[in-house]
Amino acid sequence: MQECFCSVPPPTTVRSTEAFFIPILQEWFPKFHKDDPLEYTASLEGLPDLPHWMFSNPSNSSNAFLYGSADEPGTVHIEIIALNKNTYDTDSTVMELNVEPRERVSSNEVELKFLNLDVGDIFRSGRLKRLEDIFRSSLWRDEEDIYVTSVLSSVDAGGRLPLDPTAKEGVVVRVGGGFTFSRDLEDLGREVQPLRNRSPCPRDYKRTSAEHLFRTRNFIVDWCSFQLLHDRRDKAGSDQHSGHAPSVSLTNGDDGYRPRDNEIPRRDLTFDFVVSVVLPAALVFVVSIVLTCILCYSKDESDKNNEANDVAMNHYNSTRSIQGKREEGLIRCDSTPASSFPASCTDSPSSTLPKGCTLRSSGRTSRMQPDPPPYTTNSNIPPSYLGSSRNNLAHQ
Repeated sequence: MQECFCSVPPPTTVRSTEAFFIPILQEWFPKFHKDDPLEYTASLEGLPDLPHWMFSNPSNSSNAFLYGSADEPGTVHIEIIALNKNTYDTDSTVMELNVEPRERVSSNEVELKFLNLDVGDIFRSGRLKRLEDIFRSSLWRDEEDIYVTSVLSSVDAGGRLPLDPTAKEGVVVRVGGGFTFSRDLEDLGREVQPLRNRSPCPRDYKRTSAEHLFRTRNFIVDWCSFQLLHDRRDKAGSDQHSGHAPSVSLTNGDDGYRPRDNEIPRRDLTFDFVVSVVLPAALVFVVSIVLTCILCYSKDESDKNNEANDVAMNHYNSTRSIQGKREEGLIRCDSTPASSFPASCTDSPSSTLPKGCTLRSSGRTSRMQPDPPPYTTNSNIPPSYLGSSRNNLAHQ
């Protein structure tokens, strides 16, 4: 492979408030061969990012470019770094960009979104020229100085990547002019007004009266994004599509870093702090106090009930203890016999209990009382008498 020893990028001149397109060429980096896969990164010289009005596409060696629309005249130096993705070698060069003021600056703009194009497509094949011809010949005939004021990717404008990886990202284009809008543009704006309520807007949901003007030139317009912007140049910062605050000024002077934080409106967060922090904390504190009082009162009542139950239980246990002792074999004198059988209260020959007293058997023994011991016989009584007496007792 032969190396290409080419010069640095030549100075480039663009006009303010007008879209520009600058391709990045591999010949600007003589360190690399022609077929080396390169990846480019661009920024202001000595700073980490580009100006707010300049953008770069996902850079590779085939179609890397810079595009944007400068908002004021001046000179900037753009540093471009090339990275060899095979060897990770790097090389850098600096491009001088001169921004000249435009004689007539557009005050009114028409914003359109094209669904079938990317940023690189809109700058190639003369598409910008064909788009300007549509407005000069059909939609904005009274305006002589018509030009494209801004080109921006739909993703950089706040949109999302399409679900289909092969689909185009889309591009947002603004066409400006110095005079007021024509009647045709005013009628077209009123025609597409109902479509702005649909989100997302279907690609073929509505075909407007101007659809054929763009379709014949291979432009598929998202009519939900069609807008007529009045007096845009009279408002500060009106030409910034991306919504990002500028990080640097256009010229590389001593005050190169100029943030605009002082232009951001300040918001008083006192009411939000009271509503989100103070009121919930106070509510939690009050609820905690109430729950604590309820729990303490319930505990006192429970303790009182437990004490009453303990007293009743002790009384019950003492009563059962006394009754148990009686059932274990204590002697009790009672005039009423425990059995329903007739019992004699006479003294038993072998009993040592006093008269009128009985021995209550324990619950553990049998309820049947044993037979009393037989009486001893007297030898002086005739046997015949004893036999008759036993017979008589048996009959009784």
